[in-house]
Amino acid sequence: MRFLIVRPDRLGDMILTLPMAAALRQARPEDEIVVLASEYNAALAEICPDVDEVIIIPRPATRSDIVGAMRRANADVAFFP
Repeated sequence: MRFLIVRPDRLGDMILTLPMAAALRQARPEDEIVVLASEYNAALAEICPDVDEVIIIPRPATRSDIVGAMRRANADVAFFP
């Protein structure tokens, strides 16, 4: 299964969201975890050992930027924390 965590906003929000990736990894170690991030907070997601892939979108992102990135992620489940 491929999980997508959508967090294209501020750095602090990403910090508070990354424990979700750790919980997913612990519960489902064989699955992929992808994070959709803005160019401002992508570096934090990239160094998280529980994240397999980071999809970066420009900031400010339009709704079509986010929807397009979500489609490219090809995830089975998406979270919007």
